[in-house]
Amino acid sequence: MRMTQQEYADRNWELAYELFNRPGIEMIRPTSEYSPMDATAHFTSPGGTRKVMLIEVKERSFDYSDVAEGGRYEGGLILERKKYDRLRARREAILRAGTDVRCLYLSVTADGRAVVHDVTELPDSVWIGKDMNDQTTISDTETAKTEKKVALLPVSGAVLDVFFDFKCRKQNI
Repeated sequence: MRMTQQEYADRNWELAYELFNRPGIEMIRPTSEYSPMDATAHFTSPGGTRKVMLIEVKERSFDYSDVAEGGRYEGGLILERKKYDRLRARREAILRAGTDVRCLYLSVTADGRAVVHDVTELPDSVWIGKDMNDQTTISDTETAKTEKKVALLPVSGAVLDVFFDFKCRKQNI
């Protein structure tokens, strides 16, 4: 049975919360069903700068070895331009003096690897056209395809790349 949009949002929140919730970091769950991100983290750096991380989560159906060198998705993890634009718009809306706002893209592979990319400033040159399913939650090869603008994020460019025991993955959310 396919998960609902709200179930996906709940699951993504849990994944982000488990990885980023640490002492000194305030995790905030989006209140809107149509939020451009899955979680927001706030903290103050030792130098006194207010830091905000806008976190988008993508749970992958393949293992880390599939995106590592020599894997079938060796080119990198896909980030859709539409998602990136929504994160950037949200960033611009909350950007103010004395606050550093970063956009993070968290990919969680089927074998429990957490790969985080800082996508705050991606140049126009990274965007390519790629035929993809209309709905990214469907992996059916017979689903209608449409060309989408995407960036391929190599795992070697990640700011965090760790195995993580996500407790929420053991539940049927």
